[in-house]
Amino acid sequence: MKKTTLLSLLFASLIISSCKKEDGKEKDYTLEMKVNGVQWKATKNQTGLFRRSDGYLAVSGQTETDNFGFSKSSGVTGVGAYQIPAGSFNFIYVKDGVQKIYGWTSTPKLVNINLTNVIGPVVLGYENIELDFSAVAYDQFGTDSVVITEGKLRYQ
Repeated sequence: MKKTTLLSLLFASLIISSCKKEDGKEKDYTLEMKVNGVQWKATKNQTGLFRRSDGYLAVSGQTETDNFGFSKSSGVTGVGAYQIPAGSFNFIYVKDGVQKIYGWTSTPKLVNINLTNVIGPVVLGYENIELDFSAVAYDQFGTDSVVITEGKLRYQ
């Protein structure tokens, strides 16, 4: 499931990144959040996607050492508040010098999204989005966690 989610996010980011011009100006995303109280900002491959036909939503971004991404496979209808189902959130993060994969498996109410804006144009059925989010993510053993606050994705 984690590989499928990350591959979907990568594919979708390629689609949108090829179409980030509006009125002749280059547009790009900013993706940032606090992870355990420390500011984190994606430096490449920032993407936010929404597909109205089936309610799919996805967000991803990277730094040199970290990969972040989550998706909601259905049920998003437009601007509003949502929670992501278990298994659709992945964050590869270096904590205490060790790279770990965080997500969550049993508590779907831990990832909260507020979709604030849907921005055209539609490209292969996908639209750009802006949103705010927060989460508590656990390692695969449920013994270590990261708290994500003040998450925001903006399209500029």
